[in-house]
Amino acid sequence: GLAYALREGAERTEKRSGVRITELRVAGGGSQSDAALQLTADVFGLPASRPHVYEASGLGAAMDAAVGAGIHKDFPTAIREMTRVRDTFEPDLKIHARYDELYLGVYKKMYGRLKPLYEFMKKYDDTESWVIDQIEKIIEADKEQASLREGDYIRNLKPALNSKIEG
Repeated sequence: GLAYALREGAERTEKRSGVRITELRVAGGGSQSDAALQLTADVFGLPASRPHVYEASGLGAAMDAAVGAGIHKDFPTAIREMTRVRDTFEPDLKIHARYDELYLGVYKKMYGRLKPLYEFMKKYDDTESWVIDQIEKIIEADKEQASLREGDYIRNLKPALNSKIEG
């Protein structure tokens, strides 16, 4: 579903901009998965590449700083000097044909068929606030879990550091 939603967004971007997308760059946590990159290439029918770093936002900030500080004269130079492709996944055209059939025959028709259900849900004025409450509960639980994990990490790290200092 997510890959289809991204494909749909890319198609809208192409239509509005008049610029055809010929290859994909995928960054972030999901880009660490070979399976996710291959699926993306297959769904789009385009090569999908990941950069040499998966956290591209930090790299983008470094590129901004490099141009701002005069290390690189402009963004095209910073891009050329500071980025590189690590891996590229080529689409399997036979698998792409299957994904394409499902995209056009199911995914693209789904909203129209679900629209009456969305309209039905609108009559419950509190649906949106209920959903927001549920999301906030999940976020709070995640924060508590992250805090516990961080606390465990620090508790486990402290004795190791003390033994290094004392040893």
